[in-house]
Amino acid sequence: ADETASRKDDENENHMTLYVEPGFAFGTGDHPTTALCLRAIRKHLDDSYASKPVTILDYGAGTGILGVAALELHRRLSPENRHAVMLDIDPNAVSACALTANLNGVPSSEVTSSLCTESGAVDPDDEASALIDSDVGQFDIVVANVLLPPLLSLAPYLCSRVKRDGGVLILSGILAGDQVSQLRDAYEAQGLVFVEEHTQASECTGSSMWACVVMRP
Repeated sequence: ADETASRKDDENENHMTLYVEPGFAFGTGDHPTTALCLRAIRKHLDDSYASKPVTILDYGAGTGILGVAALELHRRLSPENRHAVMLDIDPNAVSACALTANLNGVPSSEVTSSLCTESGAVDPDDEASALIDSDVGQFDIVVANVLLPPLLSLAPYLCSRVKRDGGVLILSGILAGDQVSQLRDAYEAQGLVFVEEHTQASECTGSSMWACVVMRP
């Protein structure tokens, strides 16, 4: 059997195929939170980006499926000028991000995958450092699909990485209800504004609903 897992759909304006190598990193595209984030990315990466570049920060990137999907969506709008920084605390995930980009034909110049601390810090000598810690490090799309505790502690960091003019923050890995309320409180305290919430049921947790929250500066 082919060891490459794929999300196979008809190649048209509404679908794309992404290839992911199953391994140690989270993110094969099957989890509801991944689907929710993909839906939000697709909605907000709209035609307004047809004539301008896009920068993406994917924190807790896992296999890098979200960052790669965003790059490929932008590729349909513009032939060039896009870049994704994918960060994870797991060295296996950093390698997986590079592999996912390669499997999907993403040029290496469009991707920076780096190891980071739980606070988002990277080694000063790392390529990602200049992209994150300077004025360049203000991203059009910031996505973090992790659990509630790191999302709460990362609120100042993630909010500071979103472009003040037109940027969007996409957060998931949480359950609808109380966890969404906690998340909103933390990010609204940083000055962000709630835009929308998407939910999807989980086959594993019965009546529980996973949520994805979208916010803007």
